[in-house]
Amino acid sequence: MDYIMKLLTVFGLGAIELWAAIPAGFVLQLHPLETGVAAATGAVLWSAVFTLAGSLGLAGIEALRD
Repeated sequence: MDYIMKLLTVFGLGAIELWAAIPAGFVLQLHPLETGVAAATGAVLWSAVFTLAGSLGLAGIEALRD
């Protein structure tokens, strides 16, 4: 369970700030590959969510104009 919490911490930090997640992974004594994958996955997932929310918001605004 402790291992999962470490990965989720790095994943969450990756979603917020990629450059903070990598040193945190090293401090948490995760393998560098695990740290990179968890941080990058968090960053990519957050970007996808943010982009999707923006496009849905834009579609809603355009629907209100018509």
